[in-house]
Amino acid sequence: MPTKFSRDDLISFSWMGLMAIVGFVVWVKVYHPLGASDAEQQAVIAANAAQDDAQAIIERYGVPEADTVVNPGTPGGDAVGVAPKVRVLTFRARHLRVILTERPAAAGKAVWKLTGFLDVSGDTVVDGDEALKRLTATPAQK
Repeated sequence: MPTKFSRDDLISFSWMGLMAIVGFVVWVKVYHPLGASDAEQQAVIAANAAQDDAQAIIERYGVPEADTVVNPGTPGGDAVGVAPKVRVLTFRARHLRVILTERPAAAGKAVWKLTGFLDVSGDTVVDGDEALKRLTATPAQK
């Protein structure tokens, strides 16, 4: 015996179907990489890999009081057991050290990639949210 649906049931099913379609379209627009071609995805990955995080931090938050490179004589750490170069940007007024490591990029050029944050006073690890607060605060606020 066939099931008969009332008018209210049909309206409810239609509404749920419409909302599912709208939700899917919004999801695809928000999470664009699913809709991007392989070439577009590779271009985004290459652009991110080529970005020098040290330069971006300096441009955005100003020149640090100290900028030092540790292990300057070693190669970029691509061989097993070889320590990579480490760059430390010290913002004393903000009580923060930004730690970066050298990574190979396109055409054999190396870039600095963000590794983490340390507190200046005790070399304790600082999480990203706290580091952002310190970097965006003016030195008088800290």
